[in-house]
Amino acid sequence: LAIYIIPDYVRIRVIRPKLARLMFRPGVGGAAMNGPYGGMLSPDSHTRVSYQRKAGYFERVGGSFCGSIFGIGVVFAAVVLLFYNEGRAVQTAQSLDEGMNLCSSVGEGSVVDSMNENKLIHINNALRTDEVLTDSTYDVSVQAVKLSRTVEMYQWVEHRQTREYDEGGVTRKETTYTYGKEWRSHAVNSGSFDNPSMHQNPG
Repeated sequence: LAIYIIPDYVRIRVIRPKLARLMFRPGVGGAAMNGPYGGMLSPDSHTRVSYQRKAGYFERVGGSFCGSIFGIGVVFAAVVLLFYNEGRAVQTAQSLDEGMNLCSSVGEGSVVDSMNENKLIHINNALRTDEVLTDSTYDVSVQAVKLSRTVEMYQWVEHRQTREYDEGGVTRKETTYTYGKEWRSHAVNSGSFDNPSMHQNPG
């Protein structure tokens, strides 16, 4: 059992071999552990509990003042950005109107007409190609414009849920980490998990 006391922060941690670092949380008549040995959560779920002192009066006033200054700056930047975006929107609308007036529609299957050289034209037809695309890894060949492959791996994924409770002069923060295997198209870095030792992904 290890107790860490840092200014404005108190953490109580229990560490056991081959077990995620779990937290004790105050309970009626003692402490109840969230984890496999406590019987409250499954082996793929655990909860961390931390306590943080609430900000004092002057700290809240200072934070409010800084927030007000920041808010004024954000409003000013938003007005400038809105003016810039509206100007670009008007310019884009004018360009589209000009293009519609100059555009000529060409019928389906029409031959190339030299009269349309250097002009803006519109054509609607089916897209065809004689090229055969091949995926050598899975030995797949198809006559198409584009061939894409989607690969997924069944791997560990971490989900977290945080709750905060007001306990007078301190705030209790409970973060529950839950692990499960899911299909993902990208590699999930298990090294960033709160409990990576029991939920390791390849690579």
